[in-house]
Amino acid sequence: MKRFILIAILCSFSATILRAAIRDTIITPFYFTIIGIGTKNAQVAVIGNIAPTGFSGTQISGVFNIATGSMSGLQIAGVNNHTGDSLTGVQLAGCLNTVHGNVRGVQASGALNATDGNVFGAQLSGGANIAAGDVSQLQASGGLNYARNVQGLQITGGLNIAQGTMSGMQISGGMNYAKNVKGVQLGVVNFADSVDGGVMIGLFSFARHGYHKLDVGWNETTHLNLSFLTGSKAFHNVLSIAFDPRPRNPYWGFGYGIGTAWKIHRRIDMDLTLTHYHISQGNFSHSMSDLFKLNLAFDMHFTKDLALAVGPSLNVFVTDLQPNYGEVPVTGFAPYYFFTQTYSNQWNAKAWAGFSASLRFL
Repeated sequence: MKRFILIAILCSFSATILRAAIRDTIITPFYFTIIGIGTKNAQVAVIGNIAPTGFSGTQISGVFNIATGSMSGLQIAGVNNHTGDSLTGVQLAGCLNTVHGNVRGVQASGALNATDGNVFGAQLSGGANIAAGDVSQLQASGGLNYARNVQGLQITGGLNIAQGTMSGMQISGGMNYAKNVKGVQLGVVNFADSVDGGVMIGLFSFARHGYHKLDVGWNETTHLNLSFLTGSKAFHNVLSIAFDPRPRNPYWGFGYGIGTAWKIHRRIDMDLTLTHYHISQGNFSHSMSDLFKLNLAFDMHFTKDLALAVGPSLNVFVTDLQPNYGEVPVTGFAPYYFFTQTYSNQWNAKAWAGFSASLRFL
């Protein structure tokens, strides 16, 4: 019995709200406003506004605004703005902005901006921006930016995607992707199909038809080195492992670095890399035993996929003389040195000039 009484009260309350909405609804050939007031060029409503094709003016509501055709002007809604054709102006929503057509202006929302056309202006969102067409100028979001071709800036905390050519700049706290990079990618991880005069800058970058080399080489400290160079020619990442089997307890290490390369002759490139290695002897060393190597190499190409890289290096090795965990300090790694210094009776640094030679494939 109590359930039926509650349902009756809810129905009565809903009916009262509906009668109020109908009483306060203004209908003209130009607009439809729910619980609000309006003119031919302006609609202000508690709940929502609906305008016909070719509306020019301002829509402000607590919940939603709909322009069934093209919209020129301003839409401000607590939840959602929608334009059935192109938008020239500004959409501001707490949650969602959608446009079936091109955007010339600004979409700003708390969650999502979406259009199935081009954007000539800016999409700003706390969540995601999606443009099925091209973007000229700006997409900025907390999570995702998506477009076909980008001429301008994509910036996000998560993922940037340019399904075609990116000739502007992608900045991401996570990952950038573009089919063809003609601009700059700056992110933790960058991916591309090809790089055409562009630059990929990140902790790891990979272009399917870009710059990647497999390097097998020798130097004065570790006689066996294997490195993978990936990214773009102007800026690439270096992932490396090193091994010296000569001592009874062999030296070994792994490293990460960055590099740049440029052509100085039809068959010769110059390559400059800065790499940091953590060196261990025998068991893994938990304390500081780090090698910093600046290497200049001349890549002499025999074929498209094979080169000999040779050149000098500057090396600095820093080791902890009083390591924790009961470890023995990693000493004797430097074959010779022109500089040595101990700091606070604990840290020792040695510097020397070296030489490397390697074969590069791919």
